[in-house]
Amino acid sequence: MAELGNLLVATYSGYDFDTIRVTPEMLNDTIMVRMNPLINELPNAVVTAKGDYSGYQLDSLRRRMEHADLLNKANIPAIGGPVPGSGFGVSFSLDRFSKREKNKRKAKEIFEMIEDESYINYRFSDALVAKYTGLENDGLIEFMNLYRPTYDWLRDHQVEEDVVDYINKKLKAYRKVPGNKLKGS
Repeated sequence: MAELGNLLVATYSGYDFDTIRVTPEMLNDTIMVRMNPLINELPNAVVTAKGDYSGYQLDSLRRRMEHADLLNKANIPAIGGPVPGSGFGVSFSLDRFSKREKNKRKAKEIFEMIEDESYINYRFSDALVAKYTGLENDGLIEFMNLYRPTYDWLRDHQVEEDVVDYINKKLKAYRKVPGNKLKGS
């Protein structure tokens, strides 16, 4: 449940992400987010993929290129070595605590969170889950929200069969949930 001042991040593979700060008006209403599809048009060009890049991988590469200026900037450390030419010593940088630096670190953190969520959406897609569970509409959404795997679990289980096995085990658990949205229940 969102609280006043929370930052909501909306992301889905193939769409540009968006962030929304929760305001008092939003607390008693449904929040509708419209995301723009990622469209890259090149005049008079034919684009072909070399290799086996997925839509997720191409989106991830595009996002990293678009945000390269932020991602390539090093974070300013609070404590450093001596100032050049001053001999032995320790320097303290108050810039690390500036609003600009805090915002830069927060933006990097949000970017990585979006990348993690995009990877989960790619590996645990609604098409894959629907294929192996037969769920659709509200039942599919409910199942995917209840049993969404973590980024780390998916990285540790690279084979699709692991994800299919995970889905099957969770489907057995879902069948036992009272009031679930299984077709025919």
